[in-house]
Amino acid sequence: MGAAVHGGTPAAWARPALLALLGSVLLLLVTAGPKSLLRVLVAVAGAALTATGLWWALAHSGRVRITGALLAVLVPVAVLVLFATHRMLWSACLSLGLWGAWHWRPPGSR
Repeated sequence: MGAAVHGGTPAAWARPALLALLGSVLLLLVTAGPKSLLRVLVAVAGAALTATGLWWALAHSGRVRITGALLAVLVPVAVLVLFATHRMLWSACLSLGLWGAWHWRPPGSR
């Protein structure tokens, strides 16, 4: 009963979260035109490199930690600059917002 007060169970948030994730990918595919698959692959590769950098920064020390922190900061900036040079910054930002909505859950549903 307490879970219903705080916004439902995690399973209740699964469908909206999945729709937000699919919407973020579809947004890039629809707005990018013929080169959309390449741009989606660049965005996915950027996300993977950012996650790798975060892992290195949190799990290691020394030069590996510094390298991971640099990856975690510079890769997203580079991807956003790439999208901005192709006049796709608005769709990249909206896609990031949808991706963030995919990860967001109300405090009581965790």
